[in-house]
Amino acid sequence: MPLPDTIRKATCRVDSKSVQLGSSFWVDENMLLTAAHVTEAAHQDSIVVRTLEGELLDAQVVQQDVNTDSNSGTDIALLETNEMPELYETLSINTNIPSIGTEV
Repeated sequence: MPLPDTIRKATCRVDSKSVQLGSSFWVDENMLLTAAHVTEAAHQDSIVVRTLEGELLDAQVVQQDVNTDSNSGTDIALLETNEMPELYETLSINTNIPSIGTEV
């Protein structure tokens, strides 16, 4: 089933050293949301965002909250790019915190 156009344009792949690590989503101009375990697995100086159209954009981790034994973090990371793809959409973030087990 094809993705709706808005979601397709908002979704990117996160790569590091030519290895696919996970996905990310545009949430603002130059800003993408991903999972912290994705950025933790990356070589911090070589994170690349690949759009579904194939454009490659260098990205840097601006914020991350990693789950550890001493910190039950949110497993969320924020990436920033210095350039924008030709086509992209942003997804709005719902700030309500779902209960564990809630389908999101």
